[in-house]
Amino acid sequence: VEDCFGIMPGIEHIELASDDFDEDVVFDSFIVIDCAKDRIGKLDILFDKAKHTVNIDHHISNKDGCAEMNYVVPQASSASELVFNTMDKEYLDADIASLLYMGIAHDTGVFRYNNTKPDIDDIQLTYDDIKDKFLSNRRPKNNNFEEIKKRTQVVQMSNSSN
Repeated sequence: VEDCFGIMPGIEHIELASDDFDEDVVFDSFIVIDCAKDRIGKLDILFDKAKHTVNIDHHISNKDGCAEMNYVVPQASSASELVFNTMDKEYLDADIASLLYMGIAHDTGVFRYNNTKPDIDDIQLTYDDIKDKFLSNRRPKNNNFEEIKKRTQVVQMSNSSN
């Protein structure tokens, strides 16, 4: 995982897929987000064996989806917007809002691309409502300059999109 994503809540739980995995595993569900099956590499073996598959995407090249259940909306700004649209908002907390916001910001060129639309304001408002609490509860794990600089950039990004 790239260093710039090190400040994301829960990043410590992310494991990058490797070529060394048990091909006999059968998952109850396999969810592919922000791409089609042809972009998941050797993990397609696990996708094909899964009891249920889900594909959430906004790329027009994947307009028909690749799974048993597909939620593909080419007009959407990002897969993060689609996840936001489907989730029960009572579970939206500061960590989830910041991750969704980051996903949308990255996929829209920080809200500059023409696929950014008014629906994004709902996410921005949700993020603004909890941003102060989120930022006050997040302190750098250590007070080194690089960590503080990264956090400052995230705050500046969120403030510049207002």
